Amino acid sequence: EEDLTTLTRLADHAALALSATDVCMIKAQKLATAAERQRVAADIHDLVIQSLFGLVIGLEGCLKLLPNDPQAAQQRLQDLRSLAFKTLTETRRSIHDLWPRTFGKAELMTALRRHTEEIERLNGLTIALTVAGDGYPLNEEAAWTLFCIAQEALSNVIRHAEARQATLRLEFAPRETRLTVEDDGKGFDSRLTADRRLPTAGEGMGLVSMRLRAEALGGRVLLESAPGA
Repeated sequence: EEDLTTLTRLADHAALALSATDVCMIKAQKLATAAERQRVAADIHDLVIQSLFGLVIGLEGCLKLLPNDPQAAQQRLQDLRSLAFKTLTETRRSIHDLWPRTFGKAELMTALRRHTEEIERLNGLTIALTVAGDGYPLNEEAAWTLFCIAQEALSNVIRHAEARQATLRLEFAPRETRLTVEDDGKGFDSRLTADRRLPTAGEGMGLVSMRLRAEALGGRVLLESAPGA
């Protein structure tokens, strides 16, 4: 009964968020230029509304499954959690595109701390965040790119690694900034993805996205993993 009540509450919250999003779209139509309205509306529709609609439907399905098939309900809830986390990441990206202020090193560190704290609270993964060479500057594009790559890397850890601990390390130098993400999870054969530029069936865009973001700034992504390591 307690689980049913919790899931019902979650479904109500998702439905409320869907309704609030519609209200925001109406306000955006009144305030933004025509071109910006179109872009914002498309982003909200593609990233937020579709995902929230999926969450509502999925939670309703869990409510039906829970009394008779709790194991299937648990698997469905794990899938919904991944969907919600992806929606959160993409929504933040869209908001940043509209955000008028700068995003430099200080904002990067603040965002990373908040993001890791949120992951620890929601997923139980322990994350150690360390910084070296803090005196070197970082421009806005590089700072935001590093944040997006860190988000995607940690998202992969949560979804696939079955890890208990992770380390996020930033090293600043005169000619290079290095971001390292490590975990103690089950690992995989990184040779299968070493040179891939497009995802295959069953594989997400995460690794490809990280590579493209890094390469756009003249950087690169190095992937080191093996089954069990």
